[in-house]
Amino acid sequence: MSSFAVGVVLDKFKNYKSMSLALSIATAIFTLVLFYSIRQDDQPFIMTINLGFYGAAIIPMLTVAFPFAVELTRPIPESFSNGILITMGLLWGALLGIVAISIALDYAFIIFFISGVIAALLCLLIKEDLRR
Repeated sequence: MSSFAVGVVLDKFKNYKSMSLALSIATAIFTLVLFYSIRQDDQPFIMTINLGFYGAAIIPMLTVAFPFAVELTRPIPESFSNGILITMGLLWGALLGIVAISIALDYAFIIFFISGVIAALLCLLIKEDLRR
């Protein structure tokens, strides 16, 4: 549902940078909220609601990231820019998985929070120079 809503907003306004920034910040915030809800073992309903919000923030990132990458790398073919994006995502995910396994599981959420913050900072550095 959230991917649909984000897709509609992107089709109307074509503002990829703002949407990427908003989703990155929401992901970082919901990571912290999710961590604190996991600590409440006696209330699984709260954790379920928080997982829904976390998923609603992180899943639409694909809806935003692929068209944004294509727009930023306009002369390069779409398949090439999407392939690079997927490859870097897989490498980053593998690195995060290795690091999360090597540290205590109580602090693994920090990796996901830092990942959201890094994504937000990188979104701020991107100049939205759409070439189409």
